[in-house]
Amino acid sequence: MSYLVVLAFDDPDEAEKVHETLHKGEKGGYIDLKDSAVIVRDAEGKLHVKNEVDQGVKSGTIWGSAIGLLIGGLLFPVAGIALGAIGGAVLGKIFGDKVDKKFVDEVAESMQPNSSAIFFIFRGSDVSYALAALRPYQGRVLHTTLTEEAEQELRNELKKRGT
Repeated sequence: MSYLVVLAFDDPDEAEKVHETLHKGEKGGYIDLKDSAVIVRDAEGKLHVKNEVDQGVKSGTIWGSAIGLLIGGLLFPVAGIALGAIGGAVLGKIFGDKVDKKFVDEVAESMQPNSSAIFFIFRGSDVSYALAALRPYQGRVLHTTLTEEAEQELRNELKKRGT
């Protein structure tokens, strides 16, 4: 099962710190991060978005390239690889877990100067690592598809640091 979590912070650097923490957990094999986006609204009100390519697109591109090489390898090797990669990326985008750009835009428009937000999608039945990873940060839950119990635990953990 995949979960979407959207958190907002009153600090412009906090979302990026959360992002780094989640990536460390992903490299350690503790969380299966599928997609993420970090939005920062600076002091002047200018928006900065760091949106990563989701795993579905990456996998689709790799597999599409391999299939393109097999199919077109004998006749047109370069064209076969290129067409396979493009087709794989499109399929990955259609079928992969991804952060909805329209939703990102809606949240970005509501952000105040000197703030940040993170959107991330992770897969798995155990959400304990994600909750533990977020414990050191102070923020607000804007949206989640976690169970009610896990969402409440997340809200409690994010509030603890602020009090």
